[in-house]
Amino acid sequence: MLNGSSFVARHDDPGPCPGDGWQLFTSVGKRGQQGPKGERGERGLTGPLATAPRIASTEIDADYNLVIRHSDNSCDTIPLRPAFEQFLMEAVRT
Repeated sequence: MLNGSSFVARHDDPGPCPGDGWQLFTSVGKRGQQGPKGERGERGLTGPLATAPRIASTEIDADYNLVIRHSDNSCDTIPLRPAFEQFLMEAVRT
């Protein structure tokens, strides 16, 4: 493929593409005219999700907990140690 068009070789070792050893297979099309502008959609809902806190940072603490700090200074903690222990037990068995 070259600039959106596809070529096929006419014979072995056809040389640089495009060239005498190449046949145009499909050509890239031209962009059509833009259609009419549609109507404006309804305004989206407002509420708690519109202002929901975002993840500000993450870290894994010494006890293998994933600590997620949010933009509103709240935190979530997800214990990862059980998952790591299960993984190691399964890895030893195989």
